Amino acid sequence: MANIMFLDTETTGLNSKLNGIVKIAYIIYDTDLRSVIGRGEELVNPGKVLIDEKAMQINKIDINFAKSEGISAELLGQTIWDLVYEYDVKRVAGWNINFDIEFIKECMKKEDQIHLHKKLRKIDLRILGYLCLDLDYYSLENVAKELEIEYIPHNCMSDVSACVKIYKVLWENKNKESDKI
Repeated sequence: MANIMFLDTETTGLNSKLNGIVKIAYIIYDTDLRSVIGRGEELVNPGKVLIDEKAMQINKIDINFAKSEGISAELLGQTIWDLVYEYDVKRVAGWNINFDIEFIKECMKKEDQIHLHKKLRKIDLRILGYLCLDLDYYSLENVAKELEIEYIPHNCMSDVSACVKIYKVLWENKNKESDKI
C-alpha cells in the first residue's frame, strides 16, 4: 500500500482563483502500519485575494493575524511538495478533497510542482460515506456523528482527524470484512 496525506484547508472564500488558503492541516497515514507517521498545521498568508467575511466568520480565523503570521502561499506549495516526497505519499484524502486540491494548486507555482495533483490518487471521504452509510445528508458533521467520532466543525486539525477516523472505520474495516469472504 501507499501512504496517504489527509488534509483540510480553511479559505477566504469558495473560489480558488479569487480566494486563498488561510490555514491548512495534514496528517500522513501509513496504510501498512495503520498509524499516523506525520502531522502538522500551518497558518497561511493568503496574499492579495478577495476576503469573504462569511467564510472568515465560519472558519474563525483572524485574517490580519494570518497575513502577519502565516507562511506565504508559495512556501505552502513547497511544503506540500516536500511532504509528498519525504513521506512517499501516493494518495491525498479529505472531505470534498477536490475543493482543497484546487486551492493547493494555486500555491504550486514552480514548474515541477504544477502537476503534482495529477500524480496523487484522490480519496474523497464524502463519496466513501455516501457508498457505505445510509444518511439523509452527507456532511462531515453528519458522518462523524453517525460513526460516533468526536469532531469540531471548521477546525482544520479536527476535520483532518475526523477524516482519518472515517477512513479507518469505513475503508479498513470494510476491507477486513471482505477478506473474510
